[in-house]
Amino acid sequence: MSPAIPTLSARQRVDLRRRGQRLRPTLHVGRSGLSDAFVSQVRRALEREDLIKIRVPADDGAAADQHGDELARRVPCCVVARTGFVLLLHAPAATDEADGAEEGIA
Repeated sequence: MSPAIPTLSARQRVDLRRRGQRLRPTLHVGRSGLSDAFVSQVRRALEREDLIKIRVPADDGAAADQHGDELARRVPCCVVARTGFVLLLHAPAATDEADGAEEGIA
């Protein structure tokens, strides 16, 4: 069973969009599309940073949304926003989850 896709409140989404405005796309989907190797790269990027941008090749917004939905399902992560063919993705940092677990133990 795969981990659940995190959900965001409206306030969280606004804050993440604000932070994402300064970012540049760090990954670009290539000719091979959303291959397992690319999904692994996205996972590694989200382990380092909780918010990243990805440029997807698409003919229209609906195709870009489909890429976002597939990434959200396979990584798992949240698609915070799509502007043109650029997706803003978020996943809670592993250190945030570990900190929360440690606080509950103490």
